[in-house]
Amino acid sequence: MLYQSKMLIDASAAAGVKFVVHLGVYSSGRDHIPHFGRHDMVETYIKASGLAWTNLHPNVILDSVLVTEPSTTEKGSFDVMWGEAAFGWVSAADIGTVAAAVLREGPEKHAGADYSLSPEILTGPQAAAIITEATGIKIKCNVLTSEGLAAKLTSIPDAGTRLYLESAVQTMRLGESGQMHYQATARDDFQTVMGRPATTLYDWARRNLSPKT
Repeated sequence: MLYQSKMLIDASAAAGVKFVVHLGVYSSGRDHIPHFGRHDMVETYIKASGLAWTNLHPNVILDSVLVTEPSTTEKGSFDVMWGEAAFGWVSAADIGTVAAAVLREGPEKHAGADYSLSPEILTGPQAAAIITEATGIKIKCNVLTSEGLAAKLTSIPDAGTRLYLESAVQTMRLGESGQMHYQATARDDFQTVMGRPATTLYDWARRNLSPKT
């Protein structure tokens, strides 16, 4: 990730690109999570490159958790990997909407901005209750454990995938032990950029998970 990001930034500068919008993570900058640290280093390099920049920092992308095959409503459940910890949830559509607005309006308005997308703080069970209410279908949250994922790592042949999942295990362990404090903070820069509130999980679930009529 670091090598590829550096090459992309260098090539962008050499090609005369003036403005970069980077999709990062919702990090305090001091989280002991390898994947988060790599994003922090990429952002540091972008800032030193001479390019105008904007960083987007989404917390939990709810589509990554809830858009599954079979679907969440067919299974009657979804999985979370951070125990009973509360995180901020944001939709992929809202992230894309902010990114498009930033690119369209350009560096004159957005250069040097760090936009945080963590509008709705929920635990997994709280999210399940909201989805149940929105869809009329009973939904359960399955809280996975770090031990379960860690036990599978040695069976993964691809080093890159294994490295990424090792970072996921670390994230799970911090969540289980109640150390993901920053990720439990609400910041809605969708409102800052778009002038309206971010999509709630309730509204997203009604549009995306409710039975088709």
